[in-house]
Amino acid sequence: MSQINNKNIRIIGFNSFFLLFLIICIGITIRLIFLPYNIPITLDSFYYFTYSLAITEQGYFPEQYLNVNFGWPSFLSVFFMFVNNFNMIDTMLVQRILASIISVLTIIPVYFLLKRFFSRNISILGASIFCFEPHLIMNSVVGDTMPLFIFLVTCSIYFSLLKKTRYYAISFIFISLASFVRYEGFLLFVPLIVSIFLEKNLP
Repeated sequence: MSQINNKNIRIIGFNSFFLLFLIICIGITIRLIFLPYNIPITLDSFYYFTYSLAITEQGYFPEQYLNVNFGWPSFLSVFFMFVNNFNMIDTMLVQRILASIISVLTIIPVYFLLKRFFSRNISILGASIFCFEPHLIMNSVVGDTMPLFIFLVTCSIYFSLLKKTRYYAISFIFISLASFVRYEGFLLFVPLIVSIFLEKNLP
């Protein structure tokens, strides 16, 4: 009987990961369809774009650009180094594609976070809703900081719930990285400390 139960658990786990993989593929496809391929990046995303190019060309953090929220352009600059042709539209497309991929991959920590409170089916449903939410899709294709910020914050929340000291440290690392992406991340240190304190003291 135990062997049958273990086999059923493996089958359910395989099906869950297959569904997650399928959702990821569909989510990326939808974002690639909505990507504005021939339209330049504007507003805040353009400032992050220029900062990334400055890092790529100069090799250090330029002081005359951003004083906060430099985590996302710093991350982008790593990928811009591999772009041979610095065509502005093509390089902006790299920024948009990276933001879209990160937005979709966020469903992985979302799924594991939901699974701590709900069944596998509900967790898959919640991850699907997150992946296909229209505002998140549109936010990701503009190449803004929000996809990476949400990914880091979600990972931080998940690790903070694992009730092990080494995971608490990982949680603080993620929230620290999120603070570099968006300065609002500093506001999450207090609730994170409080939640960890409550987790350690609850039976």
